[in-house]
Amino acid sequence: MKKTLVIIIFGLLFFSSCSKKNIPQNNSKLDSKLENRIITQEEANTFHQHFKITTPKNWNTYSDKHGFIAYSPLGSYNHRNLNFYKIDNSESQKRKIIKNNNTSKKKLGNYWNNYFDIHSVLKKQNESISDVIDNYVLMQKKRYEKNFSYKLVKENHKKLGKIFYFKYETTSNFFNTMHLDVFLFTEDRVIKLRYQTDKFYFDYYVDDVIKAVNSIEI
Repeated sequence: MKKTLVIIIFGLLFFSSCSKKNIPQNNSKLDSKLENRIITQEEANTFHQHFKITTPKNWNTYSDKHGFIAYSPLGSYNHRNLNFYKIDNSESQKRKIIKNNNTSKKKLGNYWNNYFDIHSVLKKQNESISDVIDNYVLMQKKRYEKNFSYKLVKENHKKLGKIFYFKYETTSNFFNTMHLDVFLFTEDRVIKLRYQTDKFYFDYYVDDVIKAVNSIEI
């Protein structure tokens, strides 16, 4: 019910802002032999160390050339090369891409335009949840010269405790990117999931991302 509420709230909102930055997970990298390939759920969870997360159905778990882990839907494609004007008109193309990616070694997805990554870091000494959230907003405003416009949704999860969802939009080279930054907390760590996608795909996949958040085991 809470998950559905979050999705509905996000569906009613529109925002504006700028850009992205890759953040290492657990301040370390995968073994070099695992880089640049699809990896298993077990390999990913071993790397995450302090939590487990379930990859959404029809998504890949993969490592990039820098040795960091990301998750991306099989049905995503760089729509800038396609003549899509309405989101529902691309459903058949989405199914076609999923079918291809399940049967072919040559993947069609443009992963870095539609993905989430997740990492955890130790809390600073005496750092509260409010401190973490306030610092995040402050840093975002510095990055975007105080033009950081966002919507915050808070959830009290039965198992995971307090969850904070920040949704915002960035514009670069006349293309709009939607972001969903999610914060969860353990006794001594901060877990952050960052989802970003071409605006075209946000409504397709945000429910998968929220399911992934709810699948986290601490």
